Amino acid sequence: YHAAETTYNHNGMGMDYEARLTAHVLGTGTDYNSKHTYFDVSLLGKHNVNATTGITNTANGANIDYIGVHSVFNTENFLIAGQYISAPDTTSGADVSAKAGQGYSVNFDARAGEKDQYHVFGRVDRWTAKLPASSTLSTADKRTYIGGAAWDMNKNVQWQASVITTDNQNDKNPTAGKNINLANGNQYMLTAQVSF
Repeated sequence: YHAAETTYNHNGMGMDYEARLTAHVLGTGTDYNSKHTYFDVSLLGKHNVNATTGITNTANGANIDYIGVHSVFNTENFLIAGQYISAPDTTSGADVSAKAGQGYSVNFDARAGEKDQYHVFGRVDRWTAKLPASSTLSTADKRTYIGGAAWDMNKNVQWQASVITTDNQNDKNPTAGKNINLANGNQYMLTAQVSF
């Protein structure tokens, strides 16, 4: 992959080399539905040829490398999946790329009923972002928790009720112009998903 040349980085964004290797530990790798048992593990990553070169606009986080692992295990009654990503700061400039950091995401879906029409689901996301030198903190944790329940009313309509809690790390001793102030709070959602 190669991004378009831009005015903020006269050297260009550089060529990306991306790869993913998946092992189908259980299952065939083709029968992905809630009735089949399968277990996959994937290794994924990206390398940018300019990743060690300072970029002139760090807010865009252009030249960043990452490596990660993703896994999913499914049975008829539940699914659990997780992913871990590490994106180290590789720029030589004074500020770190806006996308540098490391974190994980874990989610599950438990199913019950004659047609698996009742669901309880949840997800935990945590990302520890590396902050630029202009910040008072060197890193900041961004945390999100999602929980809810769903009902498949029929093959075309699913109702979902969920709560999303955001619990980000903020600077307890802010300095003018340098403080970290991320939004926190709860969101409540009732959703109808319609598909044909």
